Amino acid sequence: MKRFLSILIALLLLIPLLISCGESAAVPGGESGSAEGTEVPSDPASSEEETEPATEPIAEPVPIPDKPMYEYDYAAPEDGSFTVCGTDLSEYELIMYFPNDSVYNYMDRVTLAKKIQDTCLDATGLEKKIYVVKNERYNTEKRAEHEILFGNNFEREGIPEADLKKNYYGVTADGTVYFCTPSPVLYSYLFNLFLEEFFGVPFESGENSKGCALTECYREIPLMTTDVL
Repeated sequence: MKRFLSILIALLLLIPLLISCGESAAVPGGESGSAEGTEVPSDPASSEEETEPATEPIAEPVPIPDKPMYEYDYAAPEDGSFTVCGTDLSEYELIMYFPNDSVYNYMDRVTLAKKIQDTCLDATGLEKKIYVVKNERYNTEKRAEHEILFGNNFEREGIPEADLKKNYYGVTADGTVYFCTPSPVLYSYLFNLFLEEFFGVPFESGENSKGCALTECYREIPLMTTDVL
């Protein structure tokens, strides 16, 4: 009898457990929003909106004005003449100064002078002689009435004070043309830049100029660049 009661009590205790298991089985798995490990299906349209970055309209490019190669726009005189501050170029003398004995003796003066002579002849048709001078002190006396000077050991009215850290050239108010550089090797390079801008002769092209009418000016280039090298 006791054994029968024990079994009955056990069955009574199992009834609530069986009922709760039946209710949980009736609920579809995954409906519990708080259950871990379940995935909530997303709307494809909303997913694309979230992943695709917002794009801004592309602005129209602003045209950049062409920068002139030189400060001076070359314009050949109608008569085809070559003048510097009103004086004909044929009246000018070319003078190349060397600063001291060591540079004077070391540099190939003939080659440097001939290169400038040949370039001047090609550009202007003028066969000009160059006077090569060793000058350890500043030269203040003019060697010719109208001068085209190469070097840095000279003083003339209107020429900037000598600066061995710069390459520069220009024309003074009274018509003196000067090319100043620490290295004589660059004389012909500065001369070519000068001819290209003011005589309209493409750099080292050997072409003839159609004339020039030079006025007072000043140009300065970097001491040394990879292009120069």
